[in-house]
Amino acid sequence: MTIPSATNRSGPYNGNGVTTVFDYDFKISNENHIKAIRTDADGTETILAIDADYVVSDVGNPAGGQVALTAPLAVGKTLLFLLNVPFTQETDLENQGPYYAETVEAALDLAAQRDLQLQEQISRAVMIPASEDAAQLNGLVNDILRLADSADNIDTVADNIDAVNDASDNMAAIIAAPAQAAAAAASAAAAAADRVQTGLDRTAAAGSAAAAAASAASINLPAIVADTMLVANPAGTGYLAKAKADVRNFLAIPVLCADVAAVQALDITKDNKGAIIWNAGLRNGRLNWSSANLSAQVTADPNQYTYIAPASAPTGASGAWVYDSGLFVGQFPTPAIRSERSKMQDYCDLRDWNGLDLTGVNDNATLMQAAMNAVAGTGNALNVPAGTIALGSQMTWPAACHIKGPGQAGRELNGAFARFHIAHTGIGFKTTSESISDGAGSSARSMKGVNFKRTQPALGVGWAPTAHGYDVQIIGCYDVAVEDCMFLNPTNMLQIVGDAATSRGAGRVTLRNLKGQPFRKGIDATNVYDGCFFDAIHLWPFWSFDANVTADMQANATAFNFGRCDNLDLGRMFAYGYQLGMGVYQQAVVGAMPGGSCNYLGCDTMYTDGCTTGLLVTGDNVDLSFNRFIQAGMTSGPTQSMRFFGNNGRAFFSRLSAIRSNSSAIYIDGGVGNLVTVVDYDSLSIDADATGDAEFLVVGATNTLRLMNPPKTSAATKYGGSGTIVTGDFDTGYRSVLSADRAGADVATAQNVFAATEDTITLLAGTTYEFEAQYMISRAAGTTSHTFATLFGGTATFTSIDYLAEIVNPTGNVLANQQSLHATAATATVLTAANTSATEYISVKLKGEMRVNAAGTVIPQFQYSAAPGGAPTIKRNSFFNIKPVGAGAMVKNGPWS
Repeated sequence: MTIPSATNRSGPYNGNGVTTVFDYDFKISNENHIKAIRTDADGTETILAIDADYVVSDVGNPAGGQVALTAPLAVGKTLLFLLNVPFTQETDLENQGPYYAETVEAALDLAAQRDLQLQEQISRAVMIPASEDAAQLNGLVNDILRLADSADNIDTVADNIDAVNDASDNMAAIIAAPAQAAAAAASAAAAAADRVQTGLDRTAAAGSAAAAAASAASINLPAIVADTMLVANPAGTGYLAKAKADVRNFLAIPVLCADVAAVQALDITKDNKGAIIWNAGLRNGRLNWSSANLSAQVTADPNQYTYIAPASAPTGASGAWVYDSGLFVGQFPTPAIRSERSKMQDYCDLRDWNGLDLTGVNDNATLMQAAMNAVAGTGNALNVPAGTIALGSQMTWPAACHIKGPGQAGRELNGAFARFHIAHTGIGFKTTSESISDGAGSSARSMKGVNFKRTQPALGVGWAPTAHGYDVQIIGCYDVAVEDCMFLNPTNMLQIVGDAATSRGAGRVTLRNLKGQPFRKGIDATNVYDGCFFDAIHLWPFWSFDANVTADMQANATAFNFGRCDNLDLGRMFAYGYQLGMGVYQQAVVGAMPGGSCNYLGCDTMYTDGCTTGLLVTGDNVDLSFNRFIQAGMTSGPTQSMRFFGNNGRAFFSRLSAIRSNSSAIYIDGGVGNLVTVVDYDSLSIDADATGDAEFLVVGATNTLRLMNPPKTSAATKYGGSGTIVTGDFDTGYRSVLSADRAGADVATAQNVFAATEDTITLLAGTTYEFEAQYMISRAAGTTSHTFATLFGGTATFTSIDYLAEIVNPTGNVLANQQSLHATAATATVLTAANTSATEYISVKLKGEMRVNAAGTVIPQFQYSAAPGGAPTIKRNSFFNIKPVGAGAMVKNGPWS
């Protein structure tokens, strides 16, 4: 299984005093891997105990399951579920031990769940901004502790907040009070002077007023000026009224600006300690003033993304405001300091183009084309975000354009991956053709981590795909890489082809880790030169296993199809459920593009499973080399592992395996001069219904199949055809020989030459055998007239059998004249005239060939026409040799012409 969701908590659920069963929405592999927390109305949390307080169901379900409380959750209480994975790793994998994918996947799942658990805890933690220095964390902690120490004072202020607010509101009156007191004192003194009155009381009042005036004057407050603030003078003897800009500059604090225009309007002679744009959306940020000559930077930044010159000096020659988004130092020697904004601008994202729709509803073709054109040649990759990007028309893939997505999707193209929905019937992405046919002027392209989807008909009887073009077509260009992509349901997946209109070939293409279920063509390549590398290509029913889809593909689809290709290097290739796993065909001349077929195609592993034919070669002068080729046919219907129709081709297989085939595993037919070499071969369930052709069928006198080792096979008919088959089977002879004299019987029926443990050999169907025998048989009694014949018993049937019998028949072991006879049947052939002698010493030699029709046994025998009256003795070292030399219809082995 996998961890398909990043969910790491469920709840909180409110109690109603009735409900006991609650859902959790994440996968757990053990009932102890979930923590249940009950929270009371006052915030008190209680961790519930499994079994005592609750039980867990649906352990292992990717979608989660349910928790059942032993008692209903009361009103006013809440319930929360968290991942609770232990921080241990108990999976022990032995070196070079067996590989159990589920064990490894379970350990990876546990690690992923542990990450989700940590992420849940981190999301509730207090964090400082990423741009801050981590060393400042200690200061932050000290500030928090200091606030905690001042908690009582803070509470006092909070308790008297009304009084604090009143004092704040009357601050101007408090500040003006000394001046008002001085004015009152002056008025009182004038009144006292003007009055012509005497008395100690009035004199005392005048003295008090004068003292009050002197005290007020000593405060030295300036006259009240609107929109100013009081700042102590340098001597500390009084206060100065200062404008707000002067105060900001004095305190080195930035000025708040609503937008860029407000920044441009600042008086840099006063407001030059910084500015903050706070009401301009994405333009918000901190700016610092630089008095350096920044005219070049201002000119290169017309959108004012980094540099903003003041309205009073718009060229930037006298300085400019510069966005300060935090500074980063590179990781390499002699690091350069760069701003966060500068680093972020290095990353090109498709979302940088306004109007992108990631829901698959609106057409993004114009936007996507503009993005590719803009990125091409800049050195930046076009990053494609997760989502469905509908494309209503063909995309032209320009040179030096690199496209990168989040990664390859699985069978379900969910929201975690970027997918192009090609919402039309033409080609999805098509490269431009390069200007130099040999690739010297090409610019590399790449596409990685994106996925493709087409609209196909609903499933049903008679299903067939819509006639779409290729999802990706690489035409007339070089140096292209397509990696880590899923082609979910294309009619035609990917084509690499020369440009016939301009006579430009294609080449140096790398395809790696591609998956998909193409319904007509998977990967098609022709007029491809200068080497291409394809590896980890897996074509399988990722979209549908429906029987109607499978039937259509097994009747019409080709997984890999190669025409004129030079130096193709294939790695690990897999195809399931196709009419043809791999085709190698003869490309005709198209315009100025030359024809031909594959030269020097090498493949590490080719696995064609459930395919009607594994490999079909119709091209001439091909040169193919496979390290491992496995063809597993369908469970029913005619299937072949490979068939060769071309001329003068060469194919080499280090290891070839054929499974479930009721036709030939290797069929060389229809051409001349072909040589197929197989080092090791094995098969299973070949010709299971016994109605197909021979397992190895070679037609044509100039075609040759070389089996370097005797094949391991289950076929009923092993070899067939008129061509040459060279095999270890044909070099292996079978011999039976007597180590001592053996007694025969005085009978008129057929007798076996050899004893029961070594008298029978099993022959293969459709095979030609060469045999040679020598029997010495003596008799010392009996005068009944009889003749002597040789014959072959057993169950095998023969297309033909011919051998030459040479015999002598003296009355003892003495010299005698030899006679010979051409025998043409496996039944008894009489070799002597009637004999009535009591003594007889027969010496007979047989040499010939037999072509076996139906497989079965053969038993060397002899027979008297009548019981002679005395039992014979078959002498020691009498022998019979037989070996296969070719198919049943063979006419030659070796380079005969």
